[in-house]
Amino acid sequence: MVRDCSGAPALGSIVLNSYSATLMQNVNTNLGLNLLQGYNISGFCPGLTTTCYGGAYPGYEVLFYEGNVTLPAVANDWVFSTSHCCRNNALDNILNPGVQNFVLMSTLNNTGGVPPNNSVQFMLGDQYLFKTNQTYNTNLIANDIDGDSLSYSVVTPIASITNGVPTYCNFVNPFNNANPFPGSFTLNPSDGNLSFNCNVQGTFAVATKVNEYRNGVLVGSVIKDMHLTFIADSPNNLPTLSGVNGGPNYFTSINVCPGNSLSFPVNSADLDLGDSVFITMNTNNIPGSTLTTSNAPQQVGTFTWTPSPADIRPQPYVLGLKARDNHCDLLGTQNFAYLIYVNQCNLDTVWPGDANADFVVNNYDVLNLGLAFGATGVVRPGANTSWTAQYCANWVDTFINGVNYKHADCDGDGAVGNTDWAVVTLNYGQFHLKNNQLGRYKTRGLPDLFFDTNGLEAIPGTTLQIPVHLGSVGSPMNSIYGIAGKIMVSNTLSNNITLSNSTSWMGTAANSYLFQKNSGGFNATEFALVKKDQQAVSGNGQIATLSVPIDANASIGSDLILDFANLKLIDNEGKEITDYNVLSDTLKIVWPTKVSTINEQRDIEIYPNPVSDVLTVEIHTKEIASYEIDICDITGKSIYTRLISGQKHTINTASFSKGVYFVKIVHDKGTRYSYKISK
Repeated sequence: MVRDCSGAPALGSIVLNSYSATLMQNVNTNLGLNLLQGYNISGFCPGLTTTCYGGAYPGYEVLFYEGNVTLPAVANDWVFSTSHCCRNNALDNILNPGVQNFVLMSTLNNTGGVPPNNSVQFMLGDQYLFKTNQTYNTNLIANDIDGDSLSYSVVTPIASITNGVPTYCNFVNPFNNANPFPGSFTLNPSDGNLSFNCNVQGTFAVATKVNEYRNGVLVGSVIKDMHLTFIADSPNNLPTLSGVNGGPNYFTSINVCPGNSLSFPVNSADLDLGDSVFITMNTNNIPGSTLTTSNAPQQVGTFTWTPSPADIRPQPYVLGLKARDNHCDLLGTQNFAYLIYVNQCNLDTVWPGDANADFVVNNYDVLNLGLAFGATGVVRPGANTSWTAQYCANWVDTFINGVNYKHADCDGDGAVGNTDWAVVTLNYGQFHLKNNQLGRYKTRGLPDLFFDTNGLEAIPGTTLQIPVHLGSVGSPMNSIYGIAGKIMVSNTLSNNITLSNSTSWMGTAANSYLFQKNSGGFNATEFALVKKDQQAVSGNGQIATLSVPIDANASIGSDLILDFANLKLIDNEGKEITDYNVLSDTLKIVWPTKVSTINEQRDIEIYPNPVSDVLTVEIHTKEIASYEIDICDITGKSIYTRLISGQKHTINTASFSKGVYFVKIVHDKGTRYSYKISK
């Protein structure tokens, strides 16, 4: 329970009520829970005294109560609740808050037998004071030691409860669950991630509910009721944390085998370069794990954990990390959740296509095929390429992580060769235990992986050829054997993005292999480029070419964003390479800045330029019988459109504002031309 130190007393005990409508009885109606401990969570700079200690700054205190209740029977509708008068009179989104009770409630279905159910525990939620006009990202991080599946939702705060049946508070118009205060508020139902921004000062009630399911059956729920206060403060950019290994993703996985451990860095950042950022671990639900931090002003935190076979479960473990800066008066704070999947390790069985034995078939398997290319061993008895478990005796060789080479023999013919690539394609995306595999990379390193967009224009209706570079003259990439990952392009495309490596310093068609599989529609491709001669290479420059077919209707002025994700680089021993930078890039969708070839040949003539009051379009070839003309301003907004037949057409431009315009012409054979004019 959290109390506002400016008015709510620290109760020495509270009363817990338990009720089952099925059994029609109250149990231990007046059970007292004694105060166990409490701690202050003000969020202000050291030296500023809060109301919890007699000062003027808003202060809050977390209170823990403990007691025992014995249930007389099993039921699927046990309701536990505690009610206290009254809510904060300063609440701005609840009608008559001063006469509404503050009610906490949880439910239990104990009909499921063994193991008994444990309620979820909220790992975070130690912040109730925020700044206005600031977007916060945080996470409820509800941990369940039983490993049950969790689902998050926003509910109406409870005003009172009788025999397990709640009566709810009434919101002040126009507030409701989805919009509890002025601004924005979103809750991800799958992982409990919260993002919100309030644009006025005030205090607002927000209630969230977590349901826990076991084998599809609801076994319990907990409601978290919060009063969030927003105040004005001096401008401050909030600190942020990267994803796993400095990347954009906040999940990772590990297959538990003897000696396996998980370790990854998380980078902190703050746009206020004078601010220091400190990283702390907010959760204690991953026994045996550690977080070490660097001494840099903006810390790097490294999480390390060696799970045991007893830790294997399909639901993720949730690691909560807090980033805090040293801004005064109110410290900038954000909470981030990292999902860690612990999967079983069974390397005796071969699954065709799963060349790295990580329980999923994807582009990372191609890297192992390149490493083992040419190796031979035992022919798999009764081998086939269907997605089934198939026994095979171990080969002599193993990869650096202990995985046997037999897994790279995808078709089971006793040799790793050209016929195995197709099995990866055949079974691509198959898995036999939930596994969110993440390529590991970090932003701190010397060589750059980037898109070379210098001199390129992203023009609607064209296919953009973008060189992909790794390393530079001053910072080459050393001893690389393969690279796998995902490329994503955000904009409207007319077909799949594709990669080619006809120009690549990493290898030729004779000694390397390029694999790709489109995902997410036209806009993403998962790829692997790996050598197959066991010889690592060093160098810099272009390793591939990305083809991006831009849709003819792509919006002028919109962003074409190029991103890498889930990257993994290896040397010729299979060791992962981590010291390199990953750079995204952005182009603007534009009309061409020069006349098309047909214009230069005077087949189409547009004059005068600059234009005053009349623009003339003149056709000098009989091959164009009709055409559509469209004039857009610099933002892409169409201000003139006509379907024209004839050799000459004039346009009254007297009403056009001064500026730059793009004239688009599409003739009856479907060819598109563009011209830039000014007024």
